[in-house]
Amino acid sequence: MHMKKVTQKVFTLHSWFGLLAGAFMILIGITGSLLVFSDELDEWIYKEFAVVVPSGEPKSFDALIGELRAQYPDAKVLRLTKSHSPDRAYTAILQIGKERLYTYQNQYTGEVTGKIEVHSRLTNWLLRLHFTLLARPFGDAIVAIVGALFIGLSLTGLWIQRKSLFSVYTKAIRWKAGAKVASHDLHLLTGSASVAFCIVMAVSGFYMMLYTLDIEWWQKQLAARKTADEKRVEAKPSAFTLSADSLLNVSKNLIEEFEPKSLILPQNDKAPIRVLGYAKSSNPFYSEFSSYVNFKQDGSVIKVHDIRQASLSEKADMILKQLHFGQFGGIWIKIIYALGGFTPAILSITGFVLWWKRRRRKEVPKQVVRKINRPVAVPLPKVVVMRASKSN
Repeated sequence: MHMKKVTQKVFTLHSWFGLLAGAFMILIGITGSLLVFSDELDEWIYKEFAVVVPSGEPKSFDALIGELRAQYPDAKVLRLTKSHSPDRAYTAILQIGKERLYTYQNQYTGEVTGKIEVHSRLTNWLLRLHFTLLARPFGDAIVAIVGALFIGLSLTGLWIQRKSLFSVYTKAIRWKAGAKVASHDLHLLTGSASVAFCIVMAVSGFYMMLYTLDIEWWQKQLAARKTADEKRVEAKPSAFTLSADSLLNVSKNLIEEFEPKSLILPQNDKAPIRVLGYAKSSNPFYSEFSSYVNFKQDGSVIKVHDIRQASLSEKADMILKQLHFGQFGGIWIKIIYALGGFTPAILSITGFVLWWKRRRRKEVPKQVVRKINRPVAVPLPKVVVMRASKSN
């Protein structure tokens, strides 16, 4: 097949992928940009809860859990997590009846500075919108399909632009030349500048949605007839009687250079106790929860997971997720990711404008042809009858 015909077919695919995924890409891209700064958003919105004044050493986990139980006798402590900075409060998740509360706790005094219903947090809502469209399980499936289409869009766009991938930077956007020309220039420039970022986001995002291909997951989701609140009451957290600090110390001994960050307590009689944290490493793609130790509820060890000793597939899984979330390189990486998250929106909007203009242009000749073929009533010429004059 001639290369020109191949490019035409690729262009057709590119157009269809864009039309099918465009609106969802705008939504997913913008929510992704906001989620890059999820910690900062939480701290800004709940500043009065999240900011604390450092005073000596933080209290132990045992002491903090004791303070939570003393202040909320009816609550079950589900999780306690250290903050990323000394002037930021620790966070805990409590269950009181049917409610789950995201709680800020001053680690120096034990005082609860504020609490919010888990699903009421903006960042939690954005996260669910980003991955499930707030419509699990079908929303998850749509996001997975959009991820696959996004991969196709990125690769077909790269093929179409392969010859002018870099030369596009030498040309200015012709803003005053009309919507079509300006959209064309902006589409090419944005696509060329963001193609690598888009491929990484598309591949890593689709990878994280592969669970939607699991039939057992669908059976579990579709069989869940009861409301989330009803299920939450059924899954009563078991009483935690062990020393949290003892479990943290055991974890440190099991994983070399391990820094515990979070303690997850069991939500039922069979669930494990989990200590999550990070093992010191030069790899920036290992998250602060990349290593962990699981315990039975009697304190015996079930599993030790050191990311540095993990299999290649487990390391690849961690790296892909970190690449998607942009939490590995400080504030400048976050800014780049936040800006990059808006590129799918720009490409979707400009791509739609180009498609619409092209469609309108094709319709005009058809209208002209219809006008030409329409029968036209031609008036007959007037016949003037001259009377002959009488001769004398």
